[in-house]
This record gives sequence, C-alpha cells and structure tokens, in this order.
Amino acid sequence: MTTVVTRTIGASADYASFTAAEADIENIATSALGGTDLVSNDGAIVFEVSAGTYQENFVIEHSLTCDSTRNVTFKSAGNGDVTVSSNVSSPVIQITNGAFTILSGLNILSTGSGGGSRGVEIFPGSSKTCEGCVLDSLTIENNTTVNFVAFELQLESAGNSGGAGSSANPTIVQNCVEKGIGSGFSIVGGKTDEIHAKVVNCTFAGTGFNTINIVTSNDVDIEMVNNLNLGHTTNYRSSSSTGTVTPTGSNNFGTSNNAFPASTQGSPYPVATSLDFDPGA
Repeated sequence: MTTVVTRTIGASADYASFTAAEADIENIATSALGGTDLVSNDGAIVFEVSAGTYQENFVIEHSLTCDSTRNVTFKSAGNGDVTVSSNVSSPVIQITNGAFTILSGLNILSTGSGGGSRGVEIFPGSSKTCEGCVLDSLTIENNTTVNFVAFELQLESAGNSGGAGSSANPTIVQNCVEKGIGSGFSIVGGKTDEIHAKVVNCTFAGTGFNTINIVTSNDVDIEMVNNLNLGHTTNYRSSSSTGTVTPTGSNNFGTSNNAFPASTQGSPYPVATSLDFDPGA
C-alpha cells in the first residue's frame, strides 16, 4: 500500500510558503520515504495548503521518480480558499521537472503586465520531463494584460521527448475556470516531437483572443471534452502550427468564429445568448 507523507503549507504550518515546501521535496522523499524514487519506494508526497493568499511565484523542479499514483500533490486543505498571487511578468507556477505533479483546488491570480505572464506553465528543462501532470479544479485570472495565457505547455528542442505530455500520460487540465482579459490554453514549442494533452470540463470565460491556441512545430494530439467558451473571439486555432495537430473529443461549445472542430462540437452549436427566460411547457 502506498505510503502518503502529508505536509502542510500556511501560517503555523510545516512551511510558510509554496516556495519553501517545494525546496524541501527531495529531503522529504529521502528522509520519510527512503529515497527519491517514489515508484520503487511506493510513496507519495501531499502538501495541504491552508486557506489564505500567498504572494509568490514558484518553480517545481525536483529529481524524484514518479508515476500516476506515486507523485507530488499541492492541494487546498478541506477545499479552502487558497490564492497564489504574483505581480511578476512570468508564470505564477512553472513546472520544469516534475512528472505527474498534481495541482488541485487553487486560485491563481496574476497581475503581471508583461508578455510572459502566465498562470501555470509546463516547460520541461533540458532533458527533463513534466509528463502526466494534472491541473485540476484551478481558477486562473489576469486582468492586467491581454498577452496573458492561463495554461501553457511549451516543449523546446532541448526538452525531453514526451516531456510535456506523452501518449500514455498526457497533460490533463480538468474542471478549471479561466477568467480575465487574456487567453485560455496554449501549446507552443520548437521541438520535433509529440505533445499529448487532454482538456476536460473547463470553462473559458476570458475575453482575450484565443480559447485554445496551438502554435508549435511539435505534433500535437489534443482531446477536448465538455468545454465551454463564453468570451474569447477564437474557440480553437492551430493554423500556425508546422507539426501535425490531431484534435478529438466531444460536447464542446463556443461561438461561431474559429469554432471548435466540427467533430468535437456539442449540439446545438454555436452558443447563443437569449432574452427568453420562459422554460416552456
């Protein structure tokens, strides 16, 4: 049975910040689970975050060997109101080496005004991997710059193959809400490789140009299920990619402009506003 080591983040907790907790990941694995190979040692690390606002941006990068159940999780404690807020023009949370990392139940607020402002960015470093990461029940917002992107996968030429999501272990974005004046979900990069992603049950309520934007030389397989675009001009865009992009899925709703691929749309499509509040018989 998997041994789960739980640590807390917050006032009067094990760690005062996400940054301090992340810095201690390898030490926790070694001291409490017998080493950095969580799969062999059948262990997992869970950080439970107390309600509050955490003014910081941080990078997840560690040497642990993980899989889909033996991994590192950052989640709100008891579904509390946890906000990670940053005013820098870079990602609030960036994962550069953390396969199967789970982020759950967090509010992410960016007030960065530069073009590099992001909510969560998965960006494998040289020969590193972020395969199989899960972004679950996050609310992400920036009302400062239209250049903001809530979720971004980036795989450049030095990145590890499959590092931003493999066929067996795609990046999963589920049950999330994006708000503000920026864009929703993007895949970018210059590596000749594959990126696999799954976007499920997400609401894109921002007013920027793109809901889902794919601009990369990577081949991309993206599955989209039960997503709703409420404000973006473009629902889905992949025309600037030089790799082969294969979209699949179902029950996605949005506007008529640059619609979701026909095979992935729900019905009726497009979404239309109405002033008729009579539900009928």
